[in-house]
Amino acid sequence: MRLPQREKSGIAGRVLLQDKGLPGVEVYLIDKAVDEGHYTGSTEYLPRAITGNNGGFSFPDLLPGDYALAVGVPVQRVKGHVMQQPNQDIQLKPGQTIQRDLKFVPEIKLGEPFF
Repeated sequence: MRLPQREKSGIAGRVLLQDKGLPGVEVYLIDKAVDEGHYTGSTEYLPRAITGNNGGFSFPDLLPGDYALAVGVPVQRVKGHVMQQPNQDIQLKPGQTIQRDLKFVPEIKLGEPFF
């Protein structure tokens, strides 16, 4: 009797500074079944990918479930920028690969109007 082969699921994407890939950035995978809230502890035991020359990363062969991504990057590399739509949860289904880009955009500074 042959056991059915498990369908591979995965998460892939790019870390972008505006529209350019950001190499050498650490991207962490947070399994929401393990950590229900937003992860604020040590990243030592989290699965990690390091972005390539074009800012690309991937987490292949994942089980279906709810995940989140976190980024570790020195502040000076993204100074004057903020992450667009941070901490969006990812619901991964069997056999599905989700593309999720993490984009840093210029920070908008607000001032008070003069009256």
